[in-house]
Amino acid sequence: MTTEEIAQYLRISVRTVIRMRQQREGPPWSRVGRQVRYLRNEVDEYLRRQQVWPPRSAKPDRST
Repeated sequence: MTTEEIAQYLRISVRTVIRMRQQREGPPWSRVGRQVRYLRNEVDEYLRRQQVWPPRSAKPDRST
């Protein structure tokens, strides 16, 4: 997948994808010649690692 395709897939700007890549915060990528490419399964794995679950104590208190 290209940088543009990743931006569309994640619904973020191309600039954000580039910044994430420069800061080594986003999904892994490869260079093919001068082109940057992402593997879809790596992007999906990146998304899975970003999941945030609410703490168990976040349940509303219904005792009152």
